[in-house]
Amino acid sequence: MKKPFKTAAWCGIVSLVLSVIIFLAGFTWGDKGRLVGNFFGLISGVLWIFFTYGFVVLGKRFKNTLLTVMAWIGVVIGIIILTIGFFVTMFSLLGNVSAQTEGNLEEFDFSTFQGNVNINSSGSLTEQEILGLMIILILWIVISLIIGAYRILFGVGLLKLKDRVQYANTAGILEIVGGATLIVFVGFIPMIAALIVEIIMLFKASEKFEGRRKI
Repeated sequence: MKKPFKTAAWCGIVSLVLSVIIFLAGFTWGDKGRLVGNFFGLISGVLWIFFTYGFVVLGKRFKNTLLTVMAWIGVVIGIIILTIGFFVTMFSLLGNVSAQTEGNLEEFDFSTFQGNVNINSSGSLTEQEILGLMIILILWIVISLIIGAYRILFGVGLLKLKDRVQYANTAGILEIVGGATLIVFVGFIPMIAALIVEIIMLFKASEKFEGRRKI
């Protein structure tokens, strides 16, 4: 890869655009949107791996061990998620997942479930529903803490670049704030902002270290 920083930056842009398409497709296109989302998700996953690898190169260039390690962890996680997504998409296309889901939906009495949730003799949730909500809450807390810790360490790695790479401090601060507040959902906002700043940062790194192509 002759220009890893510029390649990573462009991969980040396309991955971000595809993520927006996936989000919109899921709300507007129904079942077709799910298939489109799975397909675009695979492409976005591949691009995300190349985007993250740009920080591996950046960390190695400045002997920033923390940034290099965290970026490699991101690459490995990306590959795992991409692999899982690939098999899920293949099963969806073959109809196995959709057929099984439809069968389960037909066997499940939604009217009874809705009545239990919304209309209860005591006007409250049942024990099973409370247990289900608690499990979801616990899972969210665990996942958000893990992702939050990762983003914080990644942000610290960016801060260690200091002024050697433009916008590295800004991206690092946004990553830390996003990771620290992810558990209360608002962390998604600074994390998205960090992604945009990181794309700009990689373009700046490309201009500085890879040089501009002379025409």
